[in-house]
Amino acid sequence: MDGNRGSDPLHGVDDVDWAALAPGRGGEIPGLLRRVRGTDRESALVALYDILAWPRPGYAAAPRVVDFLLNLVEQGAPGRPPVLNLVQELAVPAMADHLPDRRDLALWRDEIAWLSGVDVQEARDRYTEWLAEAPDEQERRRLTGRLRALEHPNGIAVVAAELAAYEAVRNRLDVLLDTLPGRADRGEGAAEWASYLLAWYPEEAERIVPALLNAGDPRNAAPALRPLPAELWALGMLADPADATVTVHLGRLLDHSDDDLVFAAALALVLMHGPAAPEQAVARLLDAEYWDDRFGACLPQSGAVEPAHLGMLAVGAVDDAELRTAKTEQLARILAYTGSAGWGIVVADALETVFGPRPGAAETAGGIDFAGCDREQRAVLTAVAEADETGWAEGGLAEPLAAWGLPAERAALRSFVGLSEEAAPPGPEPQAPAGGGLLGRLFGGRP
Repeated sequence: MDGNRGSDPLHGVDDVDWAALAPGRGGEIPGLLRRVRGTDRESALVALYDILAWPRPGYAAAPRVVDFLLNLVEQGAPGRPPVLNLVQELAVPAMADHLPDRRDLALWRDEIAWLSGVDVQEARDRYTEWLAEAPDEQERRRLTGRLRALEHPNGIAVVAAELAAYEAVRNRLDVLLDTLPGRADRGEGAAEWASYLLAWYPEEAERIVPALLNAGDPRNAAPALRPLPAELWALGMLADPADATVTVHLGRLLDHSDDDLVFAAALALVLMHGPAAPEQAVARLLDAEYWDDRFGACLPQSGAVEPAHLGMLAVGAVDDAELRTAKTEQLARILAYTGSAGWGIVVADALETVFGPRPGAAETAGGIDFAGCDREQRAVLTAVAEADETGWAEGGLAEPLAAWGLPAERAALRSFVGLSEEAAPPGPEPQAPAGGGLLGRLFGGRP
């Protein structure tokens, strides 16, 4: 352990002014961190998340909590996966903001430096102006989250804490890399959660990519000793397209017997190479019938935003006509088999994909004629119209539909696309993915 904290990973936890960092409930944090070391670990982690979740005011304490949690992981105590799960939720709390295009880290740091010199009202005014000028849905997501954080009196500290928590993990990447055991010993499952985090650190790719390449033996007959789909996805997020070693490694997995590894390798190659991705990789994605299941095996969960939602955004980074068509065709299944909390993000992204950026008020005056829509546009609108009625309300679908001048009520949209006015039969119950975030896939990672 670091000499500054001795052998106790929670050394100094009582010296932090938690009440100032997390107004209202900060005093609970030291006791909850201590409980993380005991048999009551899971309930303590959930309680910490309830205090610290982005963009609540308590999130200002997230960077300090991340440090203590990583101390616990570094100590190697049992139960590292759920601890890393919370670190993931705190260090990259809005993963949809980073997709389909990776965040410009230098610009992010400049933004937070500017924010430190203004008051909260000036910050609100400026972010409101930027939101009105946002060029795409990804930027709208990022700015909307900022404005939600700035509703709090300590809003500037909350916004600044997102970068601070991200950097807190970057400063301790060795702790994560140490959870990626070699080919003979795959450990207790911490590697999955570490991979979810490592994927967001492109500046450290030279350190991370070799570790991911050496994690797991794809030829091993024992599934527990093979690479994890999460590790392959992280490779796709980080590797340089010119890295032939990674390309060959992923290419060999396209013919593996494990369907999740095949899909993860194909997705990684597509994200890595974009339009220049090997045809075989694109074919593997197109052949996969259930994208929601496959995304659930290799991508993380971000709050209520499920792996399938993030996966749909990620595929949007690739300018490929066949993948674009497949993405629109998969939308109906995504809306049928995932929780509605992430629907608004996915639907806004789909509308942007098929209709272009959301228009201004003058441009929506004429509306959209369904008869004049192409196949992809019809597929998107029909999928949204057929989505579960309860999910419509919970998923916030009215706002993006109205933004494109489309009917913002389910019955009206059903009529618009030529569906029966009768309520659609209830869809299948959303399936919990196999592993993921603290709320949606609580402690459900692969062992």
